[in-house]
Amino acid sequence: MVTHGNLAHNLTTITRSLYAKDDTVVVSWLPQYHDMGLIGSHLGATYVCAAVAIARRGSHIHWLLLVYVAATAVGAVSSCHPSAL
Repeated sequence: MVTHGNLAHNLTTITRSLYAKDDTVVVSWLPQYHDMGLIGSHLGATYVCAAVAIARRGSHIHWLLLVYVAATAVGAVSSCHPSAL
């Protein structure tokens, strides 16, 4: 069971380890129904009032280029995605 306390602790740990703050920009293709997408990208950014750029996932090569271009364009310091693509 995930409690409010568990979620708050995880968000605090994630945002502190990434040195995230209100001027942070996160780029992610993960949807809100994915655990990393919901907690790591969307709620994590909301927790520190950061901006989120959500990229639509296409082919693997297209996705890598899209995330790189988007991250560069918005000055992202973090990109959330699972290690096994």
